[in-house]
Amino acid sequence: MASKRRSSNRKVKFPANPDDSKENVNNNKNNQSIEKDKEVKNVDGSELIDGKELRIIEKYIQVLKSGNSSQQDRMVSMNRLLQLSHSYGFTSLVIKSAGIPALVKQLQQQGNQKLQSTSALVITLMLSRGDTKDIRQPMLDAGAIPALISLLKTVVPKHNSNDLVKGIYHAALSISYLAKGSTSVKNETRINGGIPPLVRFLTSHDKKLTGVALLTLNELVLDLELNKLELIKCKALPFIIEMIDSKNAEFQLNSVGILVSLVASSNIQKLVLAAGALRRVMSLLRSQYEEICIEAVTFIRHVVSGSDYKDYPLEIHNAVEPLIALLRSKNDELQKNSSYALCKIAQDPGLYATFLHYKGISPLLDFLDVKDLQISSASAIYGFASGESAVAELIKKGAIQKLLSVVYIEHYPRMILQRIEDNITELTMELLTHYLAQSTGDVKDKMNLLLGMRYISSQETVRKLFASCQGDDLLVAELLNLLNTTDQELKTCACLALSKIAQNSSASCANAGQVRTSENFTNPPTHTDVNFIVQGKRFPSNREILIGKSEVFRAMFARGFKETLCKEVRIENITSDIFEMFLRFIHSGSVEIGLEYSPDLFEAADQYGLMELKELCVNRMSKEITACNLRILYDFAEFYTILTLKDCCVVFTLEHCEELHSNSGYERLFYEIIPEIRSFFERKVPKFAERASSEIKSF
Repeated sequence: MASKRRSSNRKVKFPANPDDSKENVNNNKNNQSIEKDKEVKNVDGSELIDGKELRIIEKYIQVLKSGNSSQQDRMVSMNRLLQLSHSYGFTSLVIKSAGIPALVKQLQQQGNQKLQSTSALVITLMLSRGDTKDIRQPMLDAGAIPALISLLKTVVPKHNSNDLVKGIYHAALSISYLAKGSTSVKNETRINGGIPPLVRFLTSHDKKLTGVALLTLNELVLDLELNKLELIKCKALPFIIEMIDSKNAEFQLNSVGILVSLVASSNIQKLVLAAGALRRVMSLLRSQYEEICIEAVTFIRHVVSGSDYKDYPLEIHNAVEPLIALLRSKNDELQKNSSYALCKIAQDPGLYATFLHYKGISPLLDFLDVKDLQISSASAIYGFASGESAVAELIKKGAIQKLLSVVYIEHYPRMILQRIEDNITELTMELLTHYLAQSTGDVKDKMNLLLGMRYISSQETVRKLFASCQGDDLLVAELLNLLNTTDQELKTCACLALSKIAQNSSASCANAGQVRTSENFTNPPTHTDVNFIVQGKRFPSNREILIGKSEVFRAMFARGFKETLCKEVRIENITSDIFEMFLRFIHSGSVEIGLEYSPDLFEAADQYGLMELKELCVNRMSKEITACNLRILYDFAEFYTILTLKDCCVVFTLEHCEELHSNSGYERLFYEIIPEIRSFFERKVPKFAERASSEIKSF
């Protein structure tokens, strides 16, 4: 499998390897054997111009080409070229002057380590500052690879020649530049035996050589199977893995980069894991350097794509937490690879508990919105949906709503939802109910739970769940806040939840329509001594019965008013139908009331102080609330301050939110009722009332 990672030539702000170029330039300035050429200009980095400067370079190149030039003349010319190599345009001028073969030739001057070192440095500078594609072929045609490898194979004496070490360093660095993106260069390097000396430098006491060896090997094994096998053959794996523990960030980056290339090959992956690489790489997931984290996560991604990682459960277990933490990174590549790795790991049933412990459910659900990760995350979630505690966690984290809104994958959401529903056991319900009843639970999780269960459970189950929220003042407050949302689905769920809490908090609406009758009511009077004239109709009655039922009648008939001696009393502000029901209630203690008469009868009862008849009318109106009369009844309750009827209007509004939404005038009424809804819960839910009171005091 080909690795998709970046090339090893990275823009990372790590401690750089020492650059010898400035040191060489300074040494050259102090070299008394070098004559100052007045024609040489612009050695400060400014642009060289074709023409005169080309002739200068050609002169120095000619010295290097000549078989008659002395070692000193070669050294002088090479140092001059080194000075000019810092200028823009130098590389193209060297190519025009056919100077590359001459530079490569100096690498083979085994008797002059200084000349070899300077030549390797110039070639490195040309490769690093020019377009590698333009310079690569001339270098290859000149035999640069064998020459550079020959320098790599040179044995460093015990006294550690500084010039030789520098030459080897820049030879290795030049190979890494030439190999970048070039399979032919990588193959030629292996064929010419370039990998074994680089492996040897991994154990060098010179950290510069170790660092450049790692860098070059990282490039050589990228996307080339034969080079990977050669590296394994050279027994480099233990040394590369050991470098991960180095305190040098550049060593860590290149060593894990090599391991990424190796584990991308299925036939090598098992060897890498057996050598203990997985545990070492895990430590890099917490690196302060983003590039190192990217490589470490890419390594994990390749490993979990196979099946060998299951032999290392402890290591994978330890990777879950840092991988979840890396999801917060702003780097897209880091996020994507971490996401992929987590999705694959989450499919292992043995790691479900680990994911739950480190709160990995939410990231998996978020991946359902990422097209490239949908299948993997859906597969993981499907696996999670088999356990009771995991099902409860999925519901709390909003899995049901997420699955209902997923696009691109058609059958997975339906399968997962069915599996969640099938695995909602009594234990699951106990867990959910217990969680809702806790005052310390996360309000967002509770809302997800309430929203989700509405879609997959029976009304009875939903009612029980909503009832368990009764004592949660924070949840009630959150639900009340949702009444102002423009999201109709959220508003409907909040209303439904609040209606169930309201129903369990007050029995007033549940008892609507039940009439209490007084034991003092009597049968219709056989003796009448007064007649009421209402709209031309005569209604006979008895003064004593009337005085016993109403303080208003007592004042009318027993306190010297004109009605005291009158045989007829005219009633002007009540219709005959209403007065007939009114009088029947006084005489018998009961009366059949239609909803259409209830408001007027209530007004009559209110006028004459008949509390029991008022209660009967209120109960009747409370029982008959509909979407059509909600506005009328609420306004009536508001006008007469009928708290019971207002409460029933509140409960009805909450319970029928979805139905009422289709009513054109509902929205305005709903927002008018919201303060009354809040007032209702302040009266009916003790904890919420205490919370509201404390907020007012603090304000």
